[in-house]
Amino acid sequence: MWKFIVKSQKIETLEHDVIASDQISFVTLNFIFEEDWRKFHKVVQFSQCNETYNLVLGTDGTSCLLPSELRSGMVKMSVFGYDPANMSGLRATTVPVILHIRPSGFVQDSISPVPPTPDLYQQLLAEMEKKIAEMPGGSAGESGKDGADGLSAYEIAVQNGFTGSASDWLASLQGEKGDKGDPGEQGIQGIPGEKGNPGERGLQGEKGEKGDPGEPGKQGEKGDPGEPGQQGIQGIPGKKGEPGENGKDGADGFSPVVTTEQTNDGAIIMITDAIGVHTVTLHNGLDGKDGQDGQAGTLDSVDLTNYATIDYVEELTANISKTSHTHVNFTTLNSLSINDIDTWNLAASKAHWHKNAEILDTLTADMIARWNQTAEQLADTATVIAQNLTTMGVPATADENLNTLAAKILEIPQDGTSSPVGKEILLNTLDFSSSEETLENYANSIYIYESSAENFQTLAEIVDKWGGVASNNNFVSKTNPNFGINMANWSETNIDTGILFAHKLELFTGRLLFSIYASFSNWTNQTLHFHLIQAETPEQAIEKALAGEYVQSADYTMAGAIAQTDDIFAFGSVSAGNYYLYIDGTSKGDNSNFTYAKIEYLNY
Repeated sequence: MWKFIVKSQKIETLEHDVIASDQISFVTLNFIFEEDWRKFHKVVQFSQCNETYNLVLGTDGTSCLLPSELRSGMVKMSVFGYDPANMSGLRATTVPVILHIRPSGFVQDSISPVPPTPDLYQQLLAEMEKKIAEMPGGSAGESGKDGADGLSAYEIAVQNGFTGSASDWLASLQGEKGDKGDPGEQGIQGIPGEKGNPGERGLQGEKGEKGDPGEPGKQGEKGDPGEPGQQGIQGIPGKKGEPGENGKDGADGFSPVVTTEQTNDGAIIMITDAIGVHTVTLHNGLDGKDGQDGQAGTLDSVDLTNYATIDYVEELTANISKTSHTHVNFTTLNSLSINDIDTWNLAASKAHWHKNAEILDTLTADMIARWNQTAEQLADTATVIAQNLTTMGVPATADENLNTLAAKILEIPQDGTSSPVGKEILLNTLDFSSSEETLENYANSIYIYESSAENFQTLAEIVDKWGGVASNNNFVSKTNPNFGINMANWSETNIDTGILFAHKLELFTGRLLFSIYASFSNWTNQTLHFHLIQAETPEQAIEKALAGEYVQSADYTMAGAIAQTDDIFAFGSVSAGNYYLYIDGTSKGDNSNFTYAKIEYLNY
């Protein structure tokens, strides 16, 4: 049931319900009029796109049926009235209210025409006939005499100053050709036709422009290990690492023992090591033939310089016994090269670890590229603002942060020689103490869009739709300290959402900055789209937003998960005019949300 009260020039909703499309004479609208409206002959007017429907209430009527021609979407409703006793043309009007008609589930099995709403002239005639029928009838009088023939329209025109023939007068009645009308709305989807024969293959089209990079895909499953890659180029030696801890003591080594036993025909040599006992048997050689007697000589004449002495041999044998050892992995050790050892030494010099290794492992090349792009944009913005400030008489440098530069804009002298500075706050919930306070202050000055509903609703309407201010999915944050507008719906995910501010931006030609104080949750590398809509009323702005008619747009990218931020966003140059700000984005299915706490703009 719908009930409204009409006060002065505004309509307030007392009771409301869901309205579905395709109804016929089913939805009744009831009105209560305050004292100053009761004397008027009243008419309720409905507007949707380029169509207008009027329903006469008369002087005493208080209800009417919703016109059956209205389709799903947004409908403006207002009331106007006039005093029949006042001959000066007195007319009372109201500011329109917005009704939202949702698509119904009705599917018609045949084309049945919707009964049209009578136009205002037909309704007034019916009202007059009703009044005449209610008048008490008197006795019929005598028929009067025929009156004299009246003047023709042409003769009356001549009496009032027209010069020319009757043909000239008829030609003058033809007005100039009117402007071409706006295109009509798209008709209802027709019944699919039969499948046509395949057409001939068309010519190869020109190569299109490179598309914008898509959003990063989800993390894929871990792949199978790849084949070992080739050894990389020798890197630059790193800094010397800290000495490592002492290793555990190794097992005791085993020194081989060598023993010799002389036999009658030679000797037996036994070597005992970690593997076991190794035995070598030596045999004396056969006696050689006696040689010829040599000449008698002396010992002094023999040169023994190149021969080892008995003492040297015994000392060398003792040293070999002390240092000899064996390795179980002697094959592997024998394969090592000097290059292998150099590579190990280099790796040891570069060895290090990270406390945040898990976080570093999640970084991707795309994320780093976006951060670099954002940093470059911020640097460019700071350079332009600093140059403009300096030109306008306020010293500034590009190495100052954006918040400092934005504050300096207000220092531009207002002496008529410089451009003016405009600054207004569109939203501020930082000093609020509850969600109820946010709703009270912005109930009808903020409009929320949901792609699933395909329309805009006031903040009050959408909070009521999703269970009231205590609900988790009501678009008003319950988190202290900001209690802002939460652009996420926990009941419906992966839908487009948007916020339109009913405050008009009266801009002059110059540059436009937005200061955004907000909290982010899981909106890593998400993008918001800022749109300026040129309009005179919020209702006009809503219609243009639904049609995608934006004068100017710019993207604001958030890099990384940010708990809370106060950021400056340079929108760009704008032309003088009246605008409304509309921001849209996507409510993700992974608990992503974006909460606006304060938004203001600077126009300079």
